[in-house]
Amino acid sequence: MKYLTNWQISYQKRVVDASEALNVYLANGDRIFIGTGCGEPQHLLRELRAVLPEYQELEFVQGLSLGLNPVAEQCYERRCRLRSFFVSGETREAIQEGRADYAPVYQSRIPDLFKKGFVPIDLALIQVSPPDQHGFCSLGVSVDIV
Repeated sequence: MKYLTNWQISYQKRVVDASEALNVYLANGDRIFIGTGCGEPQHLLRELRAVLPEYQELEFVQGLSLGLNPVAEQCYERRCRLRSFFVSGETREAIQEGRADYAPVYQSRIPDLFKKGFVPIDLALIQVSPPDQHGFCSLGVSVDIV
């Protein structure tokens, strides 16, 4: 892999706000992975809440949700569906009301579901740190299944 000596230029060309990123990359029928636990991308999820009514047939896949989850709150009919590997506050209510599905699985097996194509992902909404002096980002405290 060729090392970029001037990674800042490449990085700056790719930086967009969350709303623009969702409008560019999100499409009807996508299956979207949402980062889990302490790595749940709260800012992206707030922006997702605003644009979610514009899309149909989205499927969201997530492990443990600790915070704001507009997906669990807004999934209805053909708009979207949540598949959760763990049951927590907001997802519990959505599952009980039939707006979401619970897929029990060992946490250690979840990456294989993605890697082997059993649960293919079109888009991943994750949280990372700003790049360090060498251009590397960290997944932070919640690297679990990301």
